[in-house]
Amino acid sequence: MDGVQPGDPRRGARAVIAAMAQDPPPRRLLLGHGGFDAVTTTLEAALADIRSNKTLSRTTDFPA
Repeated sequence: MDGVQPGDPRRGARAVIAAMAQDPPPRRLLLGHGGFDAVTTTLEAALADIRSNKTLSRTTDFPA
């Protein structure tokens, strides 16, 4: 795919270097529109599923 891939390897490398220069560096770094969109969509769906059972989840503690 050389030359036709959606991501620019040089820009990706610069982003990784910039991320590692942060204090503290990120634990996760998503590169490119596709990667960012895919991961955030998946995580948002998982969070919505978790939140849909919030009340039930919280019923398992001992009474206060």
